[in-house]
Amino acid sequence: MPILPPNPTLADFQTYVRDMEVERGFDEQTVMHKCLLLGEEIGELFKAPRKTNGLKVDVTSQIGAADEELADVLIYLCSIANRLDIDLEAAFRQKEAINHNRQWTKGIRGLTVILGISASGRENGITSEAVKAVLEATEQPYEFVSLAGLQINGCRGCTGCAGDNHCVVQDDWLAIGEKMREADAIVFGAPNYYGTINALGHACLERTFCFRHREVFSLAGKLSVVVTVDGGAQNSAVGDFIRKMMQSNLMSVVGSVYAEGYSQCLTCGYGLDCAVGGVVGRYGFLEKIGPEHCPPRFAEQESGVFQAYKVGKTLGSILRARF
Repeated sequence: MPILPPNPTLADFQTYVRDMEVERGFDEQTVMHKCLLLGEEIGELFKAPRKTNGLKVDVTSQIGAADEELADVLIYLCSIANRLDIDLEAAFRQKEAINHNRQWTKGIRGLTVILGISASGRENGITSEAVKAVLEATEQPYEFVSLAGLQINGCRGCTGCAGDNHCVVQDDWLAIGEKMREADAIVFGAPNYYGTINALGHACLERTFCFRHREVFSLAGKLSVVVTVDGGAQNSAVGDFIRKMMQSNLMSVVGSVYAEGYSQCLTCGYGLDCAVGGVVGRYGFLEKIGPEHCPPRFAEQESGVFQAYKVGKTLGSILRARF
């Protein structure tokens, strides 16, 4: 008989359920079978608080206690996870890492109205600040997502999405893609790496290929704002690429925002005397990197702040008129 150890982890629960099912002869049941049983148990769980709160229930129904029904739900969750080779603890931690970067608001119609995405590898850098400035200027409900730390692969051209317009590559982009599908507007910001959009931003946008099969265009008609963070001219290839991807999804670009970016050479620890680095290339060899060598935070970039407020206000007005 399987034994559950004291103070068990989620992995212990999954191991216990796996061994228990073998012992009781349930191990041949399919994932679909287990999902149906889970649905039944959730229904029974709903009945328990109805009874304890004095709500009417069928007098012929067998209604268990809430703790027993919750235990049954946990068993079926472990059972389903085992059949799908999912580590529940790892899945939980991964999902919460994504949720940690979200800003939760109560949206119109119960849904997020505007989705802001920062493709920078720096979670709280200038790209994030610029995207958030646009979102706040809309005065509409929004959700902000940073791609920093997420696992987002490029499109592999498998065409597994052609049948239903849903990507089949299993990584963190799937959650981002669903948010894009549900949003009414998308504010997308990315930095310039080597004269083009950074790899994380490129991978995120190229995965929207899954939305465009068989004339469906899942993002068609949505509004968008392009945020470019660069250290050079405002006519950046980054903005051009983001705009091209939005337009290829038949989205409407409301406007653009440009911000001065932060060179990695300023913080790598070797920029003072690296002959091929950005610091020496711009300022020469230095004894110390001071505030005068660093770009201002976005809130101090007068032109960028003006652009963000202007386009954000416009986006918000359009959405208010629509909804």
